[in-house]
Amino acid sequence: MDDNYTEDIIEKARNILESHIVNDNNTGKFMYTCPNHNNYPHQWLWDSCFHSIVWSHFDIEKAKTELLTVVKKQYDNGLLPHMSYWRKSQSLIGKLSDWLFKIWPDKDRSHITQPPVISHAVEIVYNKCKDLDWLKEIIEPLLKYFDWLKTERDYDNDGLVSIIHPWESGMDML
Repeated sequence: MDDNYTEDIIEKARNILESHIVNDNNTGKFMYTCPNHNNYPHQWLWDSCFHSIVWSHFDIEKAKTELLTVVKKQYDNGLLPHMSYWRKSQSLIGKLSDWLFKIWPDKDRSHITQPPVISHAVEIVYNKCKDLDWLKEIIEPLLKYFDWLKTERDYDNDGLVSIIHPWESGMDML
């Protein structure tokens, strides 16, 4: 493979990420990369973790912001929701999804989680940026999340986390 081909693929990947950014018009409240503006316009926990890893190769600030946006919707008890609703859907499929997810106690986030890949994403992003201030900002929400997993999801105290909903496996689309 020649370098031009590789560079072309990398540029296309970056363009796809850029075209899937959702933000609040740069006021700093939130920024994330949605999987699809029409069908999946919301923020998903582990999607954002994987997006931040990819962003770390292109734009470290976007990688850090994506992860900070994830923890902004954290519950007081430490739960990181598998979905955060930063804005209303515009498409029919998205609106049906919004209607379905009104079952959650909070209208702006789900009440289940996903596999805790956020620590892996934080490690990768930190190793790229070495930004201690950012690490200090995100470490407390991470610790709260892992404490929550231990106290709320390790029912038999064996060190293994239990899931309470099939979507928590991260394999909900299989």
